[in-house]
Amino acid sequence: FQSRIDDCMRQMASLLYQIKGPVNANTRNQVEADSDNMLRPLMDFLDANSLMLFASVCEKTVLKRVLKELWRIVMNSLEKTIILPQGNDTF
Repeated sequence: FQSRIDDCMRQMASLLYQIKGPVNANTRNQVEADSDNMLRPLMDFLDANSLMLFASVCEKTVLKRVLKELWRIVMNSLEKTIILPQGNDTF
């Protein structure tokens, strides 16, 4: 699970670096579309493989714990891959 999320983060990092730049009046309208596009690899993975399965199988209290752990994994991977990358070869 962790490795698949890391792969999604690398895809997101690649997309982010393609669109990274100053926001001006011409690109302001494109920011929302770019944001949705950048999040797509992770959201596709979670929607297709995890969230519906967890919601249908887990009791409410267990689901909350599972989602907290999933959130922790996603945030740690986001931090390592996008926010504080070790070098240029991270994606």
